[in-house]
Amino acid sequence: MSYRFAMVFLSALALAACGGDEHGHEQEHEHETEDGDDHACEHLEEGPFQSVTAAEVAASAPALAQTHVSYEVALVEDGAGSFHGLVTFTPREAAEFAFFSTEEVAMAFQDADGAAVAPESACSTGPCSAGCALVKSKVTVDLETATYTLTLGPTTLEQVHVLVEKASHAH
Repeated sequence: MSYRFAMVFLSALALAACGGDEHGHEQEHEHETEDGDDHACEHLEEGPFQSVTAAEVAASAPALAQTHVSYEVALVEDGAGSFHGLVTFTPREAAEFAFFSTEEVAMAFQDADGAAVAPESACSTGPCSAGCALVKSKVTVDLETATYTLTLGPTTLEQVHVLVEKASHAH
């Protein structure tokens, strides 16, 4: 009986060690650009979702704290019918990240000193993905482990959805 218990226990540990993350993902898988678009499409459609309100200044901008979360970002009106806003993102490791939106919206990045960070690729007039019609805007950018400010807009939309995914990674 103790041998059987030990085998069941060790099997359970092995499964737990190789299991998924909090979003039900496999422990090890790659998101290359096109597959990453399919993966992003899943999150843009099914969530998880989190609401944040963008700021007018970087010091009070909310953080997009997690990848695999579709953020519903309420933007700030400029008084002339246009909307914009700032959010921040701090990667846990240096890598290339893709920022997706279901709306056509301009996205620009600045480092902590306010210097512009040039994207590797950018599309703000969708469709921006061959594999996912939901992706109307997509920016891919190389980031270090520092805090970056993302400027959204200007746009005529009061709210946009933003999803951050590591462009190529293993969980």
